[in-house]
Amino acid sequence: MCRCFWSVTATDLCNSVTITSSPPSGTLFLPNTTNTVSVQARDACSNLSTCSFTVTVHRPVLGSLVINLANTNTLVVVHWTDGILTHSTNVLGPYPRRARAHRHQLTLPSPTNAARFYRLRCNSP
Repeated sequence: MCRCFWSVTATDLCNSVTITSSPPSGTLFLPNTTNTVSVQARDACSNLSTCSFTVTVHRPVLGSLVINLANTNTLVVVHWTDGILTHSTNVLGPYPRRARAHRHQLTLPSPTNAARFYRLRCNSP
């Protein structure tokens, strides 16, 4: 989901202008949707002006997560192309951000019997 915010302004010679939008700014939109926002501006003299615009939300596409053994199986190297690497010792989580994970590569000591689960999340909320 994406919480989208926008700002609309209108000016008029007839005192104040009231602006409304439907849906309102701050609305949550689902991924992979195109949404129409309708805006009305009404002044104190009852003049009305309308416009509309679309908000398109694309689901981000993350690259692959590749885990390799390196240096004759003494190191584990994790590579990813985009996103934030998270990890957990439980498949159900929680998945906090992995410390020292930068530049899309993380090198770890050789695997132990302790299970580790990795996942990528989008850079944006």
